[in-house]
Amino acid sequence: MITYLNPLEPWSRYTRISSEKLFVDKSYIISDLVNSINTEARFLCVTRPRRFGKTVNANMISSFFGRTFDQKKLFSSLAVGADSAAMAHCGKYELIYIQANKVAENVTDGEVYLAKLKADLFRDLQSAYPDMLFDQKQGFGIALNQVYAEFGVQFVVVMDEWDYLFHKDWATEESRKKYISFLGGFFKDVDSVALAFLTGIMPICVFSSTSDTNMFTQHATPSDPFLAKGFGFTDAEVDVLYQRYRSSHSDHSVTRDSLREWYDGYVCFDGTRLYNSQSVYFALFFSYIKDYWNDSGAADEIYTAVKQNIDAVREAVGLLTSHYNVPMTLHLKEAPHGNLASKDDILTRMVLLGFLSYEKGQARIPNTELMNQFEEMLKTKPAFDYIYRLAEASQRILEATLSLNSEIVEKELEYTHNTESPLLQYNKESDLSLVVTLCYLSARSTYHVDRELKGGTGFVDYIFRPKFDYSETGFILELKVDATPEDAIQQIKDRKYILSFAGKLGERPTYTGRILGVGIAYDRKTKVHKCKIEVLREAL
Repeated sequence: MITYLNPLEPWSRYTRISSEKLFVDKSYIISDLVNSINTEARFLCVTRPRRFGKTVNANMISSFFGRTFDQKKLFSSLAVGADSAAMAHCGKYELIYIQANKVAENVTDGEVYLAKLKADLFRDLQSAYPDMLFDQKQGFGIALNQVYAEFGVQFVVVMDEWDYLFHKDWATEESRKKYISFLGGFFKDVDSVALAFLTGIMPICVFSSTSDTNMFTQHATPSDPFLAKGFGFTDAEVDVLYQRYRSSHSDHSVTRDSLREWYDGYVCFDGTRLYNSQSVYFALFFSYIKDYWNDSGAADEIYTAVKQNIDAVREAVGLLTSHYNVPMTLHLKEAPHGNLASKDDILTRMVLLGFLSYEKGQARIPNTELMNQFEEMLKTKPAFDYIYRLAEASQRILEATLSLNSEIVEKELEYTHNTESPLLQYNKESDLSLVVTLCYLSARSTYHVDRELKGGTGFVDYIFRPKFDYSETGFILELKVDATPEDAIQQIKDRKYILSFAGKLGERPTYTGRILGVGIAYDRKTKVHKCKIEVLREAL
């Protein structure tokens, strides 16, 4: 049986988590929450993608404010312990803690779900205050106000994954409307609630067209400064975790650079970098870098968002997967679970789901982990038309490169540039780089592909480093417009780009395989592509 009033679960979970070696202390956000207590800003909905620590924070906040725990000893040793004003609220309130995804097992009806949630909440309140009479036909908030009037008791309400019902196909629009109405009755004009903290993926404003939930302030992305650094790991926090990892693992197979490449890429309002916290945790715990998003079927979720209007986002997806930023406007109120009408609606939903990062009016794919998910979608969904065909052709181009067959590379590049690139223009070198990026799409399965990477005495256009077998062939690719491929190869040599394979001492592995130089040139007048491939270094 689930208990919502003063449950022990959040306390036991947070106590366990806070004792782990890879624990990150986010208790400093409690100081900001305390400032909202008993103010007009006490109703908060903070939404972030999955895997960014929402549930950990919900457990922490519940453990701090609930009065049935012996928590002062724990929190006095954490960051919030230095804030005496905040600590005065520690253990002071009745706690209502709801994990919306745990309300009922095997329920496939929104009406049944909501009825059980209501009944169990009233059951707990009646059990705690047996001498009071509560009318379940009235809002639950009225019952809380009765307790407040009789005993002077205030409540802190923490609701994790508040939007669970909106992500379930079995929930009807009518049941979702009733759920929103229930939340309105829970919180509207309820003085007994000192603080309400809701977490989820989607903003509450998306689903409420009435005044039912207009008491909530919405904090949907890290570009909103409130609690921005409380979700995900900052660069400084990952530095600390990495030092703990190095002190407890002898092999050091995870490098600091690899954590940044795979899991970084989200940005706070002040420029602070944020990492996907769960992926960093798993990578360090298992001492293994990999795509941890893949376990949740992220590629399918991306496709679920974009398939509603592929024509609107086909060009944007092509640019994003080629490491370009795409201008966009966040449409927080127009990105519901249902129809997504425009490019910005779809991109906004992907920002909220964590598949894209957003900074200064532009979206981008944040890191290698998510790039892999987009690439998986492009390789498996024919609806992406020419990009899908490019993904199919890219394996032929990679094989031709590794076999030093410059004629095939030229032929494939020219065909792509001439017939398969409606989003491209011929007169810019950046557009040629977009063609090259798409043409080598399949290489990313087995290569780390870096663009504009510092190497030698300049910046390398592209460097392809083997991911798994460091004795395999790697290659450096340089682009030239209105020049020759020989010019490109000479620049690779003159600027000592081959030093890119050395990397930082102790950070990157030693590559012992053959290293190729690939020069690609494009003539804007003749629209002819030329390629030269040369062995820069034989295998060691």
